[in-house]
Amino acid sequence: MNCRAEKLLSAGTAVSVERNGRLYLTDRDADRAIARALDCISRRNYAGVDGAVFFPTALGLYAASLAPFIPDTERIETPLQVLLEQRPVAILTLTGLEERLLRDTSAAARHFQLTPAELKLATALAEGITLAEFSERCALSIHTARNQLKSVFWKTGTSRQSELVALFLRLQTI
Repeated sequence: MNCRAEKLLSAGTAVSVERNGRLYLTDRDADRAIARALDCISRRNYAGVDGAVFFPTALGLYAASLAPFIPDTERIETPLQVLLEQRPVAILTLTGLEERLLRDTSAAARHFQLTPAELKLATALAEGITLAEFSERCALSIHTARNQLKSVFWKTGTSRQSELVALFLRLQTI
């Protein structure tokens, strides 16, 4: 656990630990989604683990991702090897999004040839606004917003909102 994770844990605003030692997300919907993904990993059903879960906290917007950890046990000495072969292991990643979002969106717009409306939609999604909220705020029908989203997906080579947000985050680190 890094310093930032320890700060989040001690603040209890994004993630906390119950008395029984269970780690949980403070947003109930996000916690349930991560619990479902963890259940899939525990049954070694990795197809059921899909994308990131986005949730607001007092510290800003966060994304939680759970991924199976499948080690190369041939390189690990026993008894750790035995433990890893007997029990599925998962890695939980929490990412603070608001501080890492692409600030210079004009570069992304030029690169992907996004229209101003498409850029506005992509930026809103990256900030954690749902498609329904976006369409309501912009006085658009949900059908129009979906069509714009399809166009953004096509232009950026993504197919899910979580992929689009991840793309914006990768562009921020370049």
